Amino acid sequence: MTQTQVESKIKIERLKDVESLMPELLKLYIKSYQGLEEYAYTDPSSIRRYFRWLFRHDPQGFFLAKDKNRIVGFIAVDATWISHGEKVGEIHELAVDPDQRGKGIAKMLIEEAFRYFKNKGLKKSGLWVGEHNRGAQHLYRKLGFEECYTKGIWIRMEKKL
Repeated sequence: MTQTQVESKIKIERLKDVESLMPELLKLYIKSYQGLEEYAYTDPSSIRRYFRWLFRHDPQGFFLAKDKNRIVGFIAVDATWISHGEKVGEIHELAVDPDQRGKGIAKMLIEEAFRYFKNKGLKKSGLWVGEHNRGAQHLYRKLGFEECYTKGIWIRMEKKL
């Protein structure tokens, strides 16, 4: 199946209620961070708190990628984030089922985030990525993000919208 065929099967929708999908989101988050645990919450109760925080910060900025009714990825963004005194569209979390990677799902989710940010009048998007998460760094560069600086184990990347 080509990437275009996969993309046509995947539907992006806004998350309406984080609590009702918490078990599915939790499972996907843990699976997506296998091998990269240094960048993730690992305790289920901490992950639940994190999801609630993400949803509370910008309830309109949490999107799911679904293949039929199965969640295969999600992105949590914030259109009210301030970075260095400037309002930016912050990508807080992006997760794709490892079995579904390489099919354009992350790109679809990020493009949905860009549309959301642009509709909110934002001119820039930013994110933090783990210094050893080379796959994610490569994807972000392909989508136009540039490295700004490093802080500990994190790399700050930004893109003009």
